[in-house]
Amino acid sequence: MKTILTRKLIDCALRHYENVKHLSDVIEPSLPILFFGDIKSYFKQDFKVVTAALNPSDKEFLNEKGEYSYHRFPKYSENISNLEESLSDYFNLTPYTKWFGKKEDNSTGFKAVLNGMGYCFYKRNGYKSALHTDFCSPIATKPTWSGLDKSKKDLLFRDGYRLWSNLIKELKPDLIIMSLKKSYLSLLNSKFIGTLEQKVARNGIVYSVENYKITIDDFQTNLVWGSSQITPFMPFSNKSEIGLKIASLFSLPIKEKH
Repeated sequence: MKTILTRKLIDCALRHYENVKHLSDVIEPSLPILFFGDIKSYFKQDFKVVTAALNPSDKEFLNEKGEYSYHRFPKYSENISNLEESLSDYFNLTPYTKWFGKKEDNSTGFKAVLNGMGYCFYKRNGYKSALHTDFCSPIATKPTWSGLDKSKKDLLFRDGYRLWSNLIKELKPDLIIMSLKKSYLSLLNSKFIGTLEQKVARNGIVYSVENYKITIDDFQTNLVWGSSQITPFMPFSNKSEIGLKIASLFSLPIKEKH
């Protein structure tokens, strides 16, 4: 079966998982999550959008019995073409809705911002398809990234970030949306363009949504970074309105209702 991503990239991801699955914090069984979303629809769009978080949660593999399994990836059989198909089908089956939001929910994390732009992880009439990726590592861990010790982070990040960079160069998004520690932007040769939104909390903390130009090797694109808490863009109650601002910034067709 022919893949959309290069077989080299997918094979590198599978080999990376094999090399680290013995680590105590790595979930097994699991699989390397290069992306989630309808990759065929994504590549048919004129303006392509990708979101990026840190690394996958163990919840992606935890079933109702509290056991780790492939229940969200029933077609997976540990081969190159099958991995891409399984990741592309993710939002059609049983996604982890506490983080990604439900199909008709316009209030949670990245999804709320995307919906404001006229994009969605799920297949919805009138919405274009966005893909989700993980910046630091495609490997699911428990604890997730912020709870890992530095040695584990360094080990996973070394190959994980390289995989993400190569993935982005193949996906060639027109826009990447991130909501993680701002210090990660230093890896992307980022150039600040402007502030789209700002909020000052009662404790004086300033939360922002900012626009950048970034360069990954020889690939240049746009990036919108937003402050986060437990979930992406959590400090902001007006996530859909932020999505509208992003759509306006890039002259995207704006939906009247979301």
